[in-house]
Amino acid sequence: MTDETLDPKWKSFTESLVAASGDSHQSWLDEGEIRTLLHDACANGISVGVIQACQNACRSREGFIDRLSGVVGKRKKRILAVDDEHEYLELLALNFQRTGRYDFRTESDPIAAIDVVEEFQPDLCILDLKMPGLDGSQLIDHIRAKSQFRDMPIIVVTALLEGTAVEAVTKDNVLHLSKPASWKKLAYCVEEHLRSDHGKSSSGLETIDV
Repeated sequence: MTDETLDPKWKSFTESLVAASGDSHQSWLDEGEIRTLLHDACANGISVGVIQACQNACRSREGFIDRLSGVVGKRKKRILAVDDEHEYLELLALNFQRTGRYDFRTESDPIAAIDVVEEFQPDLCILDLKMPGLDGSQLIDHIRAKSQFRDMPIIVVTALLEGTAVEAVTKDNVLHLSKPASWKKLAYCVEEHLRSDHGKSSSGLETIDV
C-alpha cells in the first residue's frame, strides 16, 4: 500500500472524479503528467467540477494538460487584449509585461482576434466594445461559441458604459469597466478573476468594488 492510497483527501478526490464522470475506467488518472497536475489541484482545493469543465472543454490530452496547468498555476496566466486603439494596447502591454506575472498578447483587429483566441488559448480577455468590423458584443458571441471559452472571464473596457464605474454583468461572465479605467482598477479586476476563477460558477462574475 502506497502513501498515496493512504491519503484520504486524494482518495476522496479521485473517487469523486470517477463518480462524476460515470466511468469506472479513468485511465487518464494514471498518466504521469496529468496525475501530477491532479495532485496539485487536490492539494490546492480545486473542485472536481472545475477538473471536469477543463476536460470537457478540451478536445485533446495536450489541451487538457495545458488548461489544467493554468488552473493549478504551473504556467503563467494568458491574457488577450483586443482594441482598435494601438496606443491603448501598447500601454496595456507595457503594464502587464512589467509585472512579469502574465503571458500577455494584443490584437487590434477584432476579426483576426477570433483565430488568435483559438491559437493563444487565453485565460482571460480584455475587449473594447466599439470596434470597426466586429464590435465587442459580436466578438464575445464568437468566443463563447467555442466550448472551452464558455466560462472564461471577459472584461469589457468601454467609454459607452453609463452609471457606475464598475458594473458586474452576470450574463456570460462578462465584467464591464468604464473607459478610461485606471491601471490599478483594471489590474485588480484581472487579478481577482484569474485568482478565483477555479472557484467560480458559470452563473457570472461577482460585483467588485474599487
